[in-house]
Amino acid sequence: MDKFFFIKLLISGAVLWLLSIPIMYLFFPRPVTAHDFGDMFGAINALFSGLALAGVIYAVLMQTEDIKNNQTQIEKSIRASEISAKLAAYSALLQESDNALERYERWEQKSKDADYKVVKEKVRKNITSYRAEIEQLVGKLNG
Repeated sequence: MDKFFFIKLLISGAVLWLLSIPIMYLFFPRPVTAHDFGDMFGAINALFSGLALAGVIYAVLMQTEDIKNNQTQIEKSIRASEISAKLAAYSALLQESDNALERYERWEQKSKDADYKVVKEKVRKNITSYRAEIEQLVGKLNG
């Protein structure tokens, strides 16, 4: 609710209350006792009680809407955190696979009899799958 709207609402209520005094004197006989004077404003009291109840209901409805919005934002944040954690894990796996591939190539160069072809192919497949998974996660994170 806008702050300016709230101020206008308060001023309107005060004006309505102030106008009730002359209106009561116009439509009702002049009170003789204090009891009669207080009873004159029973309708106004009921009006303001009703307005107060309407304000409480309005506030509850606004809070309900805010809670739903907050819950949606929290769910999005949790989803983004999960995706970010997976992204970090796959990035670490990709880095480790790159390091392993470099190690196998160095070992293969040092020892001419060693054959790391099958292992290197498996690591390359893993690297390809990790990159595809990373691209998919980045797409989810951005989308």
